[in-house]
Amino acid sequence: MTRNKSAVAESYNQIRLYRNYLRDRSSNNLWRHMAFGDSQDKGHWATGQLWAIPLSVHLLIIRFPGNAWAAAGMLRVLGTIKNSEYAGDFKSERADLINWVLEIQDGMYNYLVCSMQP
Repeated sequence: MTRNKSAVAESYNQIRLYRNYLRDRSSNNLWRHMAFGDSQDKGHWATGQLWAIPLSVHLLIIRFPGNAWAAAGMLRVLGTIKNSEYAGDFKSERADLINWVLEIQDGMYNYLVCSMQP
């Protein structure tokens, strides 16, 4: 599908709605896993990936918080909008997407864990 301004607008709208329902303002704007329905998961997708990196005689332990799936989706839509013929029509939407990605990034810093073990 090409040259479809309404599809571009709907992509932004879907992200806006996800953010509206999954963002937890009481937890530094981390996103919840699932909202509504019988299978709600009010936990945050911030447990992330645990990496153990050997460094000579020490082991560096890093836990990278999650929520990157949301930020990555936003960046894909942002890139699509920026490279479309409709980029000028979506200036405020582009600014929102950038701010929302930064919001996710800022929210994860309290959960970033890094330690050195012998």
